Amino acid sequence: MSYSCENDGDGDSDCLEGPFGMTWYNGDILVANEGRGGGGVSISRISGPAASDAGAITTPWLAGLNGPSGLAWLSSPSDLLITDDTDGGRIHLHDTFAGTTSGSWGVGAGASPLPGQNPNAIRTNAAGEAIVAFAGSGVIAKYTTSGGYCVLATGVATPQAVEIHDGENKVWFTDSNINLFEVSMGPTGGCPASPPSCSAVPDCNGVAVGMDAVGSGAHTEGGLIKAGDNFYMSEYVSLCTLATSAWLVI
Repeated sequence: MSYSCENDGDGDSDCLEGPFGMTWYNGDILVANEGRGGGGVSISRISGPAASDAGAITTPWLAGLNGPSGLAWLSSPSDLLITDDTDGGRIHLHDTFAGTTSGSWGVGAGASPLPGQNPNAIRTNAAGEAIVAFAGSGVIAKYTTSGGYCVLATGVATPQAVEIHDGENKVWFTDSNINLFEVSMGPTGGCPASPPSCSAVPDCNGVAVGMDAVGSGAHTEGGLIKAGDNFYMSEYVSLCTLATSAWLVI
């Protein structure tokens, strides 16, 4: 299904603007509006499939952000982590019960330093730790529940999407060349002894996808999901799945 809100007479209240990260919220879908090339300021709420107005878009559900991209629940459904470009990179904590938003980490005043710039995709594990892809500095980092952080991988070419698996204790991520990499999540509350550089295949068990069936110019977006032995990844021109080391456009 495709959707357009251009010239529908409703202004921007039912629009998405450069949608990036998504997550479920009480049966509905929250979408981070990163903006077309950045500059988005809000998160939208889309009525879920069970709602009487399924597919209806409310913008903004949350405003006052700066290029929001990644969404992940720290304590579902109360504490929502949001990555954006405020002060060069910040991870906000939004309390849906209190309706308040604060900067939990960042490079600006009053926040702990981030190990990189332009945080994009974010995931949380069962221990309440946050794994973040920093597109601006090529770093994958993990934040512990004590507020500290450690680097899981360096040298990544504009990392975008992140996926984790607690049982396997692994982190997977994509780069702007549509490569898929794998690293250890490290011990709970701890860091790997020496984070690897994942700049090119076959570093970090990397798989090179290369050109897809649509043609050149493909670039990963914020979506990466592992289901069984398959990976599903969104990019600018299609949705792909990786199975037995072969990419298929679906």
